[in-house]
Amino acid sequence: MKRKILAKIVYLGIFVWISSSLIASELFSPEAAPRPKVLMDYYHHKKPGTKVGEHQITGAWATNIGRYGWDDFAHTNSFDPFFMALEKEFALTIHDSSFTKTALGETDIVLIINPDSPSMVPDIPVISDQEIAALTEFVSEGGSLCVFINSRGHDSGKFEDVQLRKLANVFGLDWNDDDTKYSNIDVGAGHPYFHDIDVFHYGAGCTMKILPNAQDPRVLLQVYEDKGYPDVDVDGAGIVLVRYGKGKMLLVGDTGSWGANMSRPWTENQRFLKQMFRYLKKDNGVEVPSFSVGERYRYEVKIAELKSIPKDNSFNDIEQPHYRMYVPRPKTKIPFFEASGVVDLNCLIVNDQKARNFEVNLAEMNYFDSAITHDKNKLSISTNRQGAVEEIRSEGDVAGWLGPDVSHLFGFLPIDGIRIGDRWEKMERLRIPTVKGADIPTVKDVEVEMSYLRDERLEGHDCRVIRTSKVAWLPEIGVTLEDILPTAEIRNLQGVNWEFMAGRAGRLLYRREQWIDKDNGVVIRAKAQTRIVVWTQDLREAKGISNSEIDNNSVSAHSHVVEFQLIN
Repeated sequence: MKRKILAKIVYLGIFVWISSSLIASELFSPEAAPRPKVLMDYYHHKKPGTKVGEHQITGAWATNIGRYGWDDFAHTNSFDPFFMALEKEFALTIHDSSFTKTALGETDIVLIINPDSPSMVPDIPVISDQEIAALTEFVSEGGSLCVFINSRGHDSGKFEDVQLRKLANVFGLDWNDDDTKYSNIDVGAGHPYFHDIDVFHYGAGCTMKILPNAQDPRVLLQVYEDKGYPDVDVDGAGIVLVRYGKGKMLLVGDTGSWGANMSRPWTENQRFLKQMFRYLKKDNGVEVPSFSVGERYRYEVKIAELKSIPKDNSFNDIEQPHYRMYVPRPKTKIPFFEASGVVDLNCLIVNDQKARNFEVNLAEMNYFDSAITHDKNKLSISTNRQGAVEEIRSEGDVAGWLGPDVSHLFGFLPIDGIRIGDRWEKMERLRIPTVKGADIPTVKDVEVEMSYLRDERLEGHDCRVIRTSKVAWLPEIGVTLEDILPTAEIRNLQGVNWEFMAGRAGRLLYRREQWIDKDNGVVIRAKAQTRIVVWTQDLREAKGISNSEIDNNSVSAHSHVVEFQLIN
């Protein structure tokens, strides 16, 4: 009897352990969201057919005919850069038949590329009234339509404009017969619809007309003439998004921006293309962060740092103020540090583009259990409409040390159509842990990957969990030895005593999770972790022979973990 009872207890214990494990399990690596299906229209646009010599077929050079084809590396204005930029995120299909309800039934996005003019290519069919009806119904039921055209100022760039205009007018859009010339458009920080882009090249396009029947028109980009043409005066909407029923229509006044212009080294056309095309994803009701002037949010902040430095590594000689020693065994001493406090996030300004200015007040700050003076420390932050942090300004050592972490208080939401499993890239200013942890850290602008991980209820809030991550060799992100050494070690009379071992030096590992309120975009919780593992050679000492000796002399690891929790 006792054995049966004991067996039941053991069985019950195993069941409880399994059940609790299942309850506690967490999806770490979700499947990527299905790629939206895109039909690329080549029924109304001639494919490459110009023969050069005996072995090459390419698009025309003197006219628009066959110019925007694919698998045509010979022509600088082929659409190969477009295909290669989007193929990971979108399922692109070359469509070579008319638009019907059946053909559109299995797709999410339709792209019409500068349809050929009958005056130049009589054998290419124009868009029929039946196709216009099918496309109208497709958008009304939730699909997205995108149309690329060109400036009317170039004979070689003529396109069919009677039926195409009829199609655009359905959605409340039209275009002007103007020409911006080959223009560099300043996008810059604070733009409401694009981020991490200084300059976009608009390859001799036109401007748009927004008609009275347009539903919720949004000018994604304002364009103007190139400064090199003082006799030209053009200024207007170059890219416009409108709603129609359950779907969207995007009209873009230039086609050439996605060919050779993707290679201009001073512009960011590929980054721009990816961000623009994401607006064509089906609406998922994701709203950008909504802050109002005078709103205040209070957060508890916890920070931990730890340094793993073998006893033979001369980095041990560098003082670590405010640190304590963790001693897991007699010969092992690990410097570690803790800080905690309370910060207030106050919204000061919201402009007409929904860009915002904030101040972060340090209400309380402690190193371990000791309060520190912070009354003369200030932080101010600017964000754009999407929640992208554009600038952080600090005054005082404590604010300067904490400054790189306050960006975690802002949730970046790129479009209204992101879904669980979606991934996108973003430039972030990452804190680089230093050898001397009390130093104001180096920050580096690094392209990271963001992903919509899952939905989760936290502290009474329905949240989207957004993950940001990066793994990189230190030189890849511009980290030098001077970035991680204390200033005194760099400027001493004998010169720098260390150098990186091998070209790749070491590795950065970064991950952040943010729990973002679905209703207002406020960050409820954020946790960010950064670690660098670096190999350095002390020029005053022998390197060592075995891997064990080399590691003991040269390797070190430096971690920084910060967590914010909303408390009001």
